[in-house]
Amino acid sequence: MYAAVFAAGAAWTLSLLVRSPGVANHDEITHTLIARLSWRHPTMVLDQWGRVGHTLLYVVPSLGGLTGARVMSLLLSCLTVLAATKLAHTFGVQRLWLVPLFLWFQPWFNDVGYTAMTEVPFALGLTAAVLCAVQQRWSLAAVITGTLPLIRNESIVYVGLLGLVLVAGRRWKPLALIVVPELVYNALYLLAHGRLGAGNFAHADHGSFYGHGGWSYYVPGAWHGIGTVVTVLAGVGCLVAVRRGPQALWLLAYPIWFALHTVIYHYGLYASGGYIVFLTPLAPGAAILAALAADAAGTQLRAARAAPNLLRATGVLAAGALVAVTAAIGLRTDPHPLDADGQVMRGAAHWIDAHGYGSRPAITTHPWFAYFHHYGRQQMLSGTFDAAKVRPDTLLVWDLHYSSRYGIDYALLTPANGWVLLYHPNGLAAVFERRAGSSNAG
Repeated sequence: MYAAVFAAGAAWTLSLLVRSPGVANHDEITHTLIARLSWRHPTMVLDQWGRVGHTLLYVVPSLGGLTGARVMSLLLSCLTVLAATKLAHTFGVQRLWLVPLFLWFQPWFNDVGYTAMTEVPFALGLTAAVLCAVQQRWSLAAVITGTLPLIRNESIVYVGLLGLVLVAGRRWKPLALIVVPELVYNALYLLAHGRLGAGNFAHADHGSFYGHGGWSYYVPGAWHGIGTVVTVLAGVGCLVAVRRGPQALWLLAYPIWFALHTVIYHYGLYASGGYIVFLTPLAPGAAILAALAADAAGTQLRAARAAPNLLRATGVLAAGALVAVTAAIGLRTDPHPLDADGQVMRGAAHWIDAHGYGSRPAITTHPWFAYFHHYGRQQMLSGTFDAAKVRPDTLLVWDLHYSSRYGIDYALLTPANGWVLLYHPNGLAAVFERRAGSSNAG
C-alpha cells in the first residue's frame, strides 16, 4: 500500500514537471542560472542571494537546464517524503501509507516539490534534522541544522534553538559541530570577497518595496496550500502528538517556521514579499500530524469489539473516502504556464539570434532572457547599472519588470545618450544597442 501511494504521488508531481513550461516564481530561474554560471565563475557558488547550500546541490543538475534542476528537486522531494515517513514511524504511526498520501497530495507540496527553489532542499533538511533530534543522534542533527542557514538564511534561528538544547544537555561536541558549516562558508567568502558572508543578516530593512502584512496574513494561504482535509486532521494530530511524550516537542520546528515568517513579513524585513512559497517546508510537519490523527482513528476502530463486521466495513469506507478526497484536492494543481514576461523574453532572445546579434555581448535584468539566450552566456546585472562601463556594440535588454530596480531608466535610453532601439515588441521589453562614440549619459 505504501509503495503504491508513494508512486502515485511522485508520478503526479513528475507529470507537473513535464507539463510546466513556466515557473511560479522567477527566483527559480535565477537559482538555476547561478548554479550553471558557477562552472564559469566559481566564486558564484558563494553568492549570498543564490544560497551556497542550494547552489552546490544544483551545480551538476543545472547543466541540464531548468528540467535538470527540477529532476533534482523531485528526487529531493522523494527523500523528504521518506524522511517524514521515518519520523512518523518514530511517533508510532502504523499505517505509514498515510504519510505519502498527506504529503504528496498537499497542493503546495506537489506544486513546489519539483521546482528548483530553496524551499525544496530546506524541507528535506529540516525534516532530517528533526528526525535526528528525535532519535538523539545529536552530532548529525547539529551538522544538518548548521547547514540549514546556507539554504535559507532565516533558519539561523534553529541553530540558536538547538544550540540551547545542546548546552542544556552538556553535549559539547555537537555544539561545536553546529557552527562549523557557517564558519567554513564565512572563511571561504572572506577569502573570495574580502568580507564575511554573514553580513547579510545585519541588513534587515529593505524598504517599502516588498510591503508587509498582518499577523494572520499567511493563514489563508497555508490552509489552501495544505488542503482542508490535511489541515483539519493536523489540528487533531496535535492532540495525539501531545500524548506521545516530550519527544513530540521537536515537531514545534514546523510552527516555528510559520511564526518566524509571520514576524518577518509583518515588519517588512529581509525583502520577504509575503510569498506563500516560503512556508511550503511546513508540509512534512502537517502530513505527520495528519497521519497521527488518521492512524489513531484507525486503531480505535480496530480495537472496538461491538459489531466487528460493521466497524470493519466502516473503516474501509472511511479510508477509501479519505484517500479519494485528499487525492482530489491534491490533483487540482495545474502546471505553470509561461507567463507574459517569459513569452516576451523568449521572443527577444529569438529575435536577437535571428537578426545576427547572437554573438554580441548582452546585458539583461530579467532571468527569463538569461535562460532563453544561450542559457546564461550573457551578463545579468547584480548591482546598479553604470552606462559608462558598457562598451560599444553591447546589447541592453530592457524589461518593465526589473530594469528600473537596477537604475535603468527607459526614458534615458536615447540616441543622444548613445542608445539605439533595435526591437520593441510591446511595453514589456525592448532591445537597445550601445553605439560607438556615445556619451556616458543614460
